[in-house]
Amino acid sequence: METVFSGIQPSGELHLGNYLGAVRNWVELQGRYRCFYCIVDYHAITQPYDPNAMPARVRAMAVQLLACGIDPEKSTLFVQSAVPEHTELAWALSAVAPFGELGRMTQFKDKSEHQPDNINAGLFMYPVLQAADVLLYGATRVPVGEDQRQHLELAREIVRRFNARFGETFAEPQPLFSTTPKILGLDGQAKMSKSLGNTIALAESEAAIWDKLRTAATDPARVKRTDPGTPEKCNIYTLHKFFSSAERQAEVHAGCTSAGIGCIECKRWLNEGVKADLARIRERAAALEADPARVDRILAEGAARARAVAVETMQRVRARLGLPAAPSSSRARWPWRRWAAAAATTARAPRPPCARSSRRRAPAIGPPSTAASARSRARASTPCSRPRARPAAPTSSVPRTSSPSAGSRPPGSRRGRASFTATTPRPRWRSTRPAATARRSAP
Repeated sequence: METVFSGIQPSGELHLGNYLGAVRNWVELQGRYRCFYCIVDYHAITQPYDPNAMPARVRAMAVQLLACGIDPEKSTLFVQSAVPEHTELAWALSAVAPFGELGRMTQFKDKSEHQPDNINAGLFMYPVLQAADVLLYGATRVPVGEDQRQHLELAREIVRRFNARFGETFAEPQPLFSTTPKILGLDGQAKMSKSLGNTIALAESEAAIWDKLRTAATDPARVKRTDPGTPEKCNIYTLHKFFSSAERQAEVHAGCTSAGIGCIECKRWLNEGVKADLARIRERAAALEADPARVDRILAEGAARARAVAVETMQRVRARLGLPAAPSSSRARWPWRRWAAAAATTARAPRPPCARSSRRRAPAIGPPSTAASARSRARASTPCSRPRARPAAPTSSVPRTSSPSAGSRPPGSRRGRASFTATTPRPRWRSTRPAATARRSAP
């Protein structure tokens, strides 16, 4: 069975463009291929975002993918950052990725033009990480649209260069084109995109969906109600192909070409099909949101299966590169396993204090114990037998001045010290022993 890989960024919510252009096709493919579906959070950090909101966005995307029909028993659903081999392989592939081809990527040019303040190396190397995502699991088929064809061709070029330099390692992935037509936004001008504000989110209410459909662009030839139109040029008719039956589609086509129906009536028929389809998705999503442990378990199990394949691939890549094998005890540090196991773990019992340290330490609070007080009184009443140190005798008895000249400064004195004035003699230690006093007083 051939392997399919595809990924989606955790934008926080799916819209009709994602659902019709990608996810609906994923659901059909999981019965015919060995499928790996990934929430690519590493790709998402190339755009400005709130780090605190990223976990919620990832979880929301997982919930909606499962609600749309992704079956964890038929396919592997996981989060990209849960498998560290993605970035490891991307670095290895960057050694053979052609710099000129990366600079000619259309998406990099578009994002650089529309986001001049966010031109970073991550956007430039974005296709290399995409190639690593695909090759890490030995995917031979990649469902792509026209906007991703260039990236897949670059991935095939990277495979050819890597195999030529280090030996046969990867198979060239082949495109798996969908029959789904291009889904335009509600403005009818550009691809449906959240950044352009021309989308319909799957989680939106029925009233909000109708408000957006009612004002959506239609065939520009139908200026008046009596003007006939061309359904193939109307984005509303394109959406009918996904949400309406064959009979309703034929009725819409005939009514549009003959001006038998108006655009608002065509939108009402479309809204009926959209409501029926999205209602089932919202119902399944609500059940998953009520059971977050189930979502965490699905992501954790999917990451474990994905990493088992990724580790084998990286062992083969490391051998080709002449690098030492990774330690077998290395484990991924990702939150999904911790979250999934949090409910099953029990509180760890506190470690008993060390008996030795408890004997030496005094109580932290409260009055001292009777035994401690007795020991303190005993120490205070016992004279110290250790001799006290005596200060050394001064080397000179010449008084120090506050600002002596260089020639008259006494030995051992320091410039700038004003500890003693000119009239204050240097303190001198006098011994109380009789022999020392007699020697000093002798003529």
